[in-house]
Amino acid sequence: MKYRLHGVNSKSVIAAVGVWDPLTYNHLNLINFILKRSNYLKCNSCIVIIYPKPSYFLFKNTNSIYLSDIKFIINKILSIGITSILEVTFESKSDVLKNATHFIPAILKHIRLKELYMSPTQSFGQGEDGNQKTISKLAIKYSFKSKIIPQSVFHFKPKRINANQKLIQLLNGGFSFNKQIMPFPPTYFIINKNEIPLPYKNGKYVIGLKKCLDSKITKTLSVKLRNNKIVLDPSLKDKYHWMVIVRGPP
Repeated sequence: MKYRLHGVNSKSVIAAVGVWDPLTYNHLNLINFILKRSNYLKCNSCIVIIYPKPSYFLFKNTNSIYLSDIKFIINKILSIGITSILEVTFESKSDVLKNATHFIPAILKHIRLKELYMSPTQSFGQGEDGNQKTISKLAIKYSFKSKIIPQSVFHFKPKRINANQKLIQLLNGGFSFNKQIMPFPPTYFIINKNEIPLPYKNGKYVIGLKKCLDSKITKTLSVKLRNNKIVLDPSLKDKYHWMVIVRGPP
């Protein structure tokens, strides 16, 4: 595994661990909960991002499908106010098969955990050495608190269509971004990139281009997705930093 810390790491942290793609409204609720808790305890906040998704290594012929690239996820979470992000990169299947007894001491080399929040079913690896009972024992050993995320955090109810159905719709290529379902459209960092790989159905797409992450789209283009990638005009890479998928094939 590789570890890379983004942001400030000067105090003990309140943290949560996950993949964080796509960034959903409930992810934003959890981030705001972590922020409030860290402010209350006068700590820093930290989001631990596991990348790529474990399924990339665990299941043969299964791609790690991302609605947005990792750079967007990191920058967007930091822009919301989280103090630091610990990016944990899996490099092989053996990394995925490691469990809490390895994972917890490893991340503690980079952050000082005060409280770690998990969902009721979350684990770090397979088997007994990855379950929450083991994590609780490690918390005692390393002097931090292991806590369950309050159920009230997950109060967002999608309208019309749930997030999984929306994901299937997106991957099939036929979508217009619907903010009632997800807060952010699929977004990719494009500086110095001529080819942008995408997991969607081949066809015509409308993309938006912008200079800064939180700025408005200043240019829209109709492009073709061929062989699961969009080829951008080289002149665009110096003018724009971010590409947003606005609309897919009808």
